[in-house]
Amino acid sequence: MGKKAFILLTSESDMNGHATGFWLEELATPYYQFTESGYDVDIVSVKGGDPPMDQASVSKDFMTPDGTKFMEDSVAMAKLKSSLSVDQLLSEDKNYDIAFAAGGHGTVVDFSTSAAVKRLLEGAYRKGNVLAAVCHGPAALLGLTNEDGTPLVKGKTVTGFTTEEEKGVGLQSLVPYFLDEKLKELGGNVDIKDAWSEHAVADGKLITGQNPMSSKRTAVLAMEADSS
Repeated sequence: MGKKAFILLTSESDMNGHATGFWLEELATPYYQFTESGYDVDIVSVKGGDPPMDQASVSKDFMTPDGTKFMEDSVAMAKLKSSLSVDQLLSEDKNYDIAFAAGGHGTVVDFSTSAAVKRLLEGAYRKGNVLAAVCHGPAALLGLTNEDGTPLVKGKTVTGFTTEEEKGVGLQSLVPYFLDEKLKELGGNVDIKDAWSEHAVADGKLITGQNPMSSKRTAVLAMEADSS
């Protein structure tokens, strides 16, 4: 059987009055890294259907070549518009080699509070599959635990969108928490680099990336972990 991966997106379009959603680059680049390496990729969102895209991610300042390619790709866009729900994946009990959580500010609202997301990602990781997340995507890790009840990130090297980067986009007063600080509170060994620099880390089958610039590196490390 061929390799399979899913990319998980937020279904939340509002963060304390700020219009948000998922960040296109963090979907598009991993999508093509995986598909061009032979993976069959499903697009999943918390609620399923057509998930909200953060419109800033398709603006002139933030649009990337992979983002443009994705928006012009009829197959990819059809998968996005009819994304599978987390509940659907749980009911079908499919096995994926890589679970990849993309970012966007919507994730800090629903990824860390969804019991279904918790079940899905804990289940994938406990089966020995790769669990990867980029930028705000590691919000999905905050509620995850090991089988003994300890935080999944405790003692593990992780990264994610930083407080400095949050202040850089001017949303520090609207986010419910700073992701890097939350990871530290849970006992994670948070490894961060300069703001907006490419940075991703691997700790066994757990892969995390710091920001949108790290989406390719995060996907590459995920595939390397899957092959090890």
